[in-house]
Amino acid sequence: MDIAWTKGHLGIAYIGLNDPEKARSLLEDAIQVYRKNLGENKIGFAWVSLHLGHAYTRLGLYDQARPLLQKAAEAHNKLYGENHHFSKEAQEYLRENEVAEKSSQ
Repeated sequence: MDIAWTKGHLGIAYIGLNDPEKARSLLEDAIQVYRKNLGENKIGFAWVSLHLGHAYTRLGLYDQARPLLQKAAEAHNKLYGENHHFSKEAQEYLRENEVAEKSSQ
């Protein structure tokens, strides 16, 4: 699990460095580890899904991003409540994806 956590954080760092392709690779690896070891109903999976969805948005892969972001937003809202900063971040990434998709059409 440490490797998934590390790859998740590195992926987030690469998004911040405006390298969503490297982020995508790391986050896709991390999500597979979380899926295999924890299942999809744990917050670790939602956390990685959120950031992988964000990387997909940055890459213009809006259809791939949307379900990840929606599920992550639901999980964060359920666990933390809608007003928590993690939940607000999830909603922000979901809106960012919607806006970017509309503007690309």
